[in-house]
Amino acid sequence: MRTIRAIIPIGALGLGLAWAITIPASSEATTTADQSDGELNSRPKLTGVVRDGSGAPLAGVELVVWPSWGGASKGGITDTNGHFVMTWNQPDRSGFYYEPLLIARDLKKNLAFAQSLDEATTNLELRLEPGLTVTGRARDAKGKPLANAKAEIMWWTEHMGGTVGKTVPADSEGRFEINALPPGRHYGVIVSAEGYGQVTHDVAQDAQGRRIELEPYVLPLADQRIAGEVLDGDDKPVADANVFGYGDGQPASNAKTDAKGQFSFSAVCAGPIHLQVSTSNGGFGDTTAEGGETNVIIQLGAAGAVFTSSSTIKIRGRVTDLEGKPAPQVRVSLFPSFSAAEKQTDGEGCFTLTFDPRQAGPAAQSSPIVVARDPARNLAMAMELEEGATNANVRLEPALTLAGRVLDPDGKALTNAQAQLWFHTERMASNLGSPVRADADGRFEIRALPRGRQYTVLASAKGFGQEQRHVPATDTATNRLELDPFTLVRADQRIAGVVLDEDDKPVARASIYTYGDRQPNLNALTDAKGRFSLERVCPGPIQLSANARGGGYGNATAEGGDTNITIRLGARPGVRMSAPRIASLKGKPLPDLAPLGLTPADAPADQPLLAVLIDAEQRPSRRALRLLGEQAAALKAKGVAVVAVHAGTMAEDAFKAWKQEAALPFPIGCLKGESEKALATWGAGALPWFILTDKAHRVMAEGFDLDELDAKLKALDE
Repeated sequence: MRTIRAIIPIGALGLGLAWAITIPASSEATTTADQSDGELNSRPKLTGVVRDGSGAPLAGVELVVWPSWGGASKGGITDTNGHFVMTWNQPDRSGFYYEPLLIARDLKKNLAFAQSLDEATTNLELRLEPGLTVTGRARDAKGKPLANAKAEIMWWTEHMGGTVGKTVPADSEGRFEINALPPGRHYGVIVSAEGYGQVTHDVAQDAQGRRIELEPYVLPLADQRIAGEVLDGDDKPVADANVFGYGDGQPASNAKTDAKGQFSFSAVCAGPIHLQVSTSNGGFGDTTAEGGETNVIIQLGAAGAVFTSSSTIKIRGRVTDLEGKPAPQVRVSLFPSFSAAEKQTDGEGCFTLTFDPRQAGPAAQSSPIVVARDPARNLAMAMELEEGATNANVRLEPALTLAGRVLDPDGKALTNAQAQLWFHTERMASNLGSPVRADADGRFEIRALPRGRQYTVLASAKGFGQEQRHVPATDTATNRLELDPFTLVRADQRIAGVVLDEDDKPVARASIYTYGDRQPNLNALTDAKGRFSLERVCPGPIQLSANARGGGYGNATAEGGDTNITIRLGARPGVRMSAPRIASLKGKPLPDLAPLGLTPADAPADQPLLAVLIDAEQRPSRRALRLLGEQAAALKAKGVAVVAVHAGTMAEDAFKAWKQEAALPFPIGCLKGESEKALATWGAGALPWFILTDKAHRVMAEGFDLDELDAKLKALDE
């Protein structure tokens, strides 16, 4: 059985992510690479020349269209004059959006460049720049080098990811080196070996770094077996279905079911593995199993949702320097965004960016902002587009540099630290560029930032927590800002616990996520008994969220070192199921607001009141506040007063700082006393918890979702 590499978008999750996995192809299947030269030559041609930084033509440069399956191209190599001719078809992107790229790599001279392609592209002049080199080492759990290991580069864009280039074998010491990668892009490196799992490391690069040494890859032994059966909606076996296996540390596996719907994988690692099934008639199903399970059942259901792109907007433009001349190879990006990816301008300073307003949700109501950055000359500009604009001409200006230092609790430099920048727009903050690594003194610099904008710098290091620093909009004359040192807390604690459903039964394979002030972001899966354990947690409060494949959600607050945490799942996102509510407030007067720090002016008499109880440290609550803030003006126009009440465990000084930074358009109070008891007096069984009163401040509705608010207000009027 031969195989082809494919990219599966996870559109059903709404995350804009993708898995690169190996898909079995039957002998009758035809891939792009199998098509005859005559068929390819009938397609439009892409021609051009490739040069080095001085303008000299480069021979022997490898060129490929990425993703390879979308561009219908065989690739090409430049001749002695640096010229190339390739056949390429604009692909059908009706399923989801992606941007084709032409990637040029001179492997001998370690030069590279990536150029965006669109329908009008027919001729190009590419000027290569010094490429990025990524090196690493593979070993087994005992530290023995894996000489049979191989490494593959993963290229990530905003909407998808996939491999690029040939697999690189490791040497006798398990070492590998991948060079000639276009800098400023988002990469991952997949390392695998026969008889072992595979591990992917994200590649964090700074503006100047051209060589990156990755931490050693420790591949788990693949000595387990997985077997099971695929059934349709009527519990009948499904023959000839494709079954794919993948997961953290697991090898990419594939098989077909036999006439009885049965399948089997050998060489699987211990631990969780995700199994996904597809059939030729569109059937789809998935589940998560453990290495060693041999009675797995996968039931087919409706096909997963597909990410569509009918609303995608293209924004084209040109970047010029201080003198108004075209600025080539400048990094450009568009906000709001959920990706740190930056593109580069071509030789004439031109660029094309894509924007899908639906992906950004409510944040898309703000005007898109084009950010252009030239780290080499420390120039930048952020240009806000007018409504409906699809063209942008950006002129660079002297830029801001943010500098800082990352230390451990003893004041020693953290040389393995990195700093990630967040760029703030009107409604959200997004990653800008790749993380910057600290030097031997723990220092970092983030260059080429547009002045007059708000930023957040997040510092982190393996074995430690993380700390963020908000940088308000600075005076336009400022071109360098030295931040106070970041002191990271040691992550030397462990937490453990169990996830239970509403009937107090353990929930297997539930996903656990952690977050919190100065805490690292971690994740895990519960085992067959609903248990979970996470290492490298910092002392102090930490929030945990859990969700089950069946749709249950829950969250809890714990302390680093707690090993008896219980998370109970409920039916709604963000719900923490605790003890049953003592009493309902419906039909009763709203509790006194004075102990919360709220005044009569915050809740005027003869005016309906909407109160929301939140925990400012939890994501569901922060999301509710953001959405409510967007409706605040409309509610005020309807004569409805709004107050928020923090009911979490945040320290008083931290609450005051958060309240000032949040700058919400309505008053915020704080619920005092023991959290569970205080919530019970308000009849709240979950956070966020909405309460609506009439003009006499008698509770008319409680515990509803924000999207039900309009209906509740109409009922109030009636």
